[in-house]
Amino acid sequence: MDDVQSGGDAKEEATEIMAKGGFQLHKWHSNVPEIERQRENELEPPQTNSTDAKLAVGTQPHESKILGVPWNKEEDTLSINFAKTLKGVEDGAVTKRKMFSAINSIFDLLGIATPVVIVGKILYSEICPRKLTWDEELPDDIRKPWTKWLNDMKKCPNVTIPRSVMGAGLTKVIL
Repeated sequence: MDDVQSGGDAKEEATEIMAKGGFQLHKWHSNVPEIERQRENELEPPQTNSTDAKLAVGTQPHESKILGVPWNKEEDTLSINFAKTLKGVEDGAVTKRKMFSAINSIFDLLGIATPVVIVGKILYSEICPRKLTWDEELPDDIRKPWTKWLNDMKKCPNVTIPRSVMGAGLTKVIL
C-alpha cells in the first residue's frame, strides 16, 4: 500500500488499524500539534529517509503533501497552485503545444481545480478538429478565450478547499 489519507483521533489508532491489515505505518502527518511534534521526533535524518525528504521539497514547515497536493496543517486545507501553468506560457506565439503543456502542468489528482481546468480542456478540444500543427499559432477565436483563461488564473492563482468535509462531532453522513 502506498499513501492513505484518512482521519482519526491518534497515530496509535491508525497504526493499530494498519497492523490489523498486515501493514506497517511508515510515514504519517497530523494537523494536531502534539502528534505532529511526536512525528518530527521520530523522523530519521533526511539523508536516510529519502521519501520524507522528497515530500518536504517545496513545502513550508506547517505543510506536507497528500497525494501530491499541498496540505496546510494549520488551516487544514488542500490547495492547487497555478504558478507552474502560468510560467512562460505567454512567451511567444500561442500554440497547440503550449495549450497542451499548460493544461497538463496542473497536477490535481483529487480534482480540486476541475472547475478551472475544464475551461482549458474545452478550449483545447475545440482546436483539435482543426488539424493545426503543434507549433502553428492559434486563430483569434481560440487565442482570445485562452488568454482570458490564463489572465483569470493570474487573478486567482490558487484554489484552496477545506480538507475535511465533516465538522467536529458529526457521526453519520448520508449521501
